[in-house]
Amino acid sequence: MVSPYISRVEIENFRNFKSIDVRLGHKQVIVGENNVGKTNFLRAIQLILDPSFSDTDRKLSKSDFHDSIENPLESGEVIKIAIELKGYEKILQLVANLRDAVISDDPPTLRLVYVFQPILDENKEIIRYDYLIYQGNNPENSFTHQNRSLLNIKVIRALRDVERELKSLKKSPIFQLVNQFEIPKSELEDIAIELKKAADTVMDLDEIKIVQSLLVNKFQTVV
Repeated sequence: MVSPYISRVEIENFRNFKSIDVRLGHKQVIVGENNVGKTNFLRAIQLILDPSFSDTDRKLSKSDFHDSIENPLESGEVIKIAIELKGYEKILQLVANLRDAVISDDPPTLRLVYVFQPILDENKEIIRYDYLIYQGNNPENSFTHQNRSLLNIKVIRALRDVERELKSLKKSPIFQLVNQFEIPKSELEDIAIELKKAADTVMDLDEIKIVQSLLVNKFQTVV
């Protein structure tokens, strides 16, 4: 694969993640029950990469620290998020503009780091908190909006009711994404067929059949 992808995510003290280190492949699917941290995991990545975030969006607060930490702003605790990217070496713009982010040449790897940390006065007293995003392992190498625009990340908000949202084309995030890339109708039809096949395959999994049976039995019991 020659397109850039996130190969590693490290999170410390952010929301429900005390300390995690996740290795990723070129294509990933995040699966989990409600309130286990899927959105928080994506939010951590967005703090670094999402070009639609403002400075205010990237600045965290006391509530963003892990619940196990008491009085984080008074004790000088730090939230740290680091992501690594691979598969970028064929894109000359990335090679030229993100050379400060390189931490390995074999395989070629970029590292971007977000830190929400205390700002100290001359007496080492905390005066406020602010965030910093930098390239590689050197906080002096800032990761700027211009750098971020080269990575072209697209985040689609969660679909709670897919059928309803697709009918409302102006508000549908999937429609907006498809429309942006101007995919021919014939290709969309082929994609729809493949998606239907994939959905049918998923429904044939033994685990899905077991869950379906359990739900049916539960409803019958309730009735």
